[in-house]
Amino acid sequence: MENSLIPMMLPIVFPGQGVPHHVLKSIALEYTNWTNPDDATERFVKYAGDVAYNVESAELRNLHAKGDASRTWVYSFNAVIDQHMLPIPDWATKANHADDVAPFFGYQMDYKEAFNISDYQPPAWELDLSEQTLQNTDIHLGTTRSDGRSSSWIP
Repeated sequence: MENSLIPMMLPIVFPGQGVPHHVLKSIALEYTNWTNPDDATERFVKYAGDVAYNVESAELRNLHAKGDASRTWVYSFNAVIDQHMLPIPDWATKANHADDVAPFFGYQMDYKEAFNISDYQPPAWELDLSEQTLQNTDIHLGTTRSDGRSSSWIP
């Protein structure tokens, strides 16, 4: 498989280093959109997200998890909510930065103040997602209250 985009992107991550062909090939396999190999937009976003955030985040989580008193856990938020919290480009089709804030912390915040969003009423499935997320977080933190309501860790 030949993927010319990967060799062009790798020097950004590994400046001044030669990347072996078998590594290029493995990375090209991971970051190729197989349903439309000529469309690199979505795969570049994944690649850039992995390079700029996910790799460093995984390394930090692993270091934190090695601590004696560590209670490290990670969540992945993939739901595409009805109202994005921040402006996004038209081609962004997945969850974006800050989209997890409302489901994770609840819908009681002042969205007009925080995101310049007014009169937003989330659909029922988002409210259900939020309740499940809050309950799961309480379980992981060991803070579930007897009435099932979210606990005091929420800001």
